[in-house]
Amino acid sequence: MNRRQQTIHDFGNQWKIHGRLNPSHWTSIEMFVDYLARLMDPHELKGRNVLEVGSGSGRILRMLSAFHPAELIGVEPSAGFEVLKQNTSDLNNLKLMKETGSSFVAHELDYIFSLGVIHHIPEPESTVQNVYNSLKVNGKFVIWVYGYEGNQIYITLYKLLSLITKKMKDSQLDKLSDFLQKIVVGYGVISKKLFLSKLPMSDYILNVFSPCGALERK
Repeated sequence: MNRRQQTIHDFGNQWKIHGRLNPSHWTSIEMFVDYLARLMDPHELKGRNVLEVGSGSGRILRMLSAFHPAELIGVEPSAGFEVLKQNTSDLNNLKLMKETGSSFVAHELDYIFSLGVIHHIPEPESTVQNVYNSLKVNGKFVIWVYGYEGNQIYITLYKLLSLITKKMKDSQLDKLSDFLQKIVVGYGVISKKLFLSKLPMSDYILNVFSPCGALERK
């Protein structure tokens, strides 16, 4: 199994474990608008042909659907595809493809989104090229990737934890993640009660992370 196949396999396992979607800040339109920042007005999607690369559990597809595109396509290659189908079964204008970002076939699309996905794809050039070929002449590709700037503390903690977590079973990692999310929420509560708003990442924890449900934080 090559690196790309292994990545797809690992994400499929994740979606099967915690792919359920519950109403919370994590699935809200406010979260989607925050992702887009000043890139575009999501109301531009009304009546347009839209595709998402790496649909996972369907969270972003549900957000996109709220803005009434004429056609909405979700592309997901992993074993989590069945979870995706269940979570989006009520979206009438949705078409799902069990394909990779480099193998899906679609034409004349107005918008293609890939939020939090591209940086996980080993050698993503073929995916980006397929996206380019699938867009209209003036179509737009909206990518949201993890940033290094401002996240150095988080990245350092991640690298230290990954020395252990990469060796853990999925079931063990699930329990560890639940334990850690409780610690992070507690950190936010303490910083709020003690008026320590300048603590590292406290604003993010209080305003973005904590309002999501426990399942989503995990």
